[in-house]
Amino acid sequence: MGNPMMDGLEWNTKEAVKENSTLNSLPPIPPFPHSPAAPLTITLLPGSRPPEAYANWETILLAVNGLLAQIKRPLMLLAAIAPGLDLDEMHQTIKGFRWQQVAEDCYTVGLGERQATLILAQNRYAEFLHRADLAIAMAGTATEQFIGLGKPAIIIPGKGPQFTPAFAEAQTRLLGPSVTLILKPEQTADAICSLLQNPDRLQIIAENGRRRMGKPGAAQRIAQCLMEASVVCQNSMSSAPTCSG
Repeated sequence: MGNPMMDGLEWNTKEAVKENSTLNSLPPIPPFPHSPAAPLTITLLPGSRPPEAYANWETILLAVNGLLAQIKRPLMLLAAIAPGLDLDEMHQTIKGFRWQQVAEDCYTVGLGERQATLILAQNRYAEFLHRADLAIAMAGTATEQFIGLGKPAIIIPGKGPQFTPAFAEAQTRLLGPSVTLILKPEQTADAICSLLQNPDRLQIIAENGRRRMGKPGAAQRIAQCLMEASVVCQNSMSSAPTCSG
């Protein structure tokens, strides 16, 4: 029947472009993997619980630093920040990594084919999941929803209390080949390069994620099944013989 957490992740491309000028200039999403010259789009998922998410954010930015040094193609980084987090604190951490702020929630670093763009948003969650080729994740539900779209995630354990090494290892058992567990942020670039060089593995990941999480609409299917079972149960009880004294 699927998993209800995949419900509500629809993304209306036209509405998103109309409402969000920061992303208006982004091109349509080509099939993944792209050509080596095309931008690689990565969603960043630091989790939703403070103060853990702030520490996770710093770890993810360390991972991105390694990407900038090793990935020789443009990068588009989409940070899906939970509404309950302090966006100002996230901005301060970015500035500590020497990104150049070019708009309210947009940063760049590098030039030409080595340029990276980082966009933060607290109200573009579904859009950022759909736009991305892969994710760097330190989250629970968000990671599961992302791989349910048939996409790979690189996961890095943090200090917790939620996304600990034990939690991350359990997540690999739950989600299978769709997640790649690394122990240090510096290993992120190698993990991503390995994925990009293995189209067969990407196909397995696409099939695995959709199979494990199911199609959207699970809540309605489950409700319909329960209603049908209830009717069967009521009919069975009404037709059962009764004892008379």
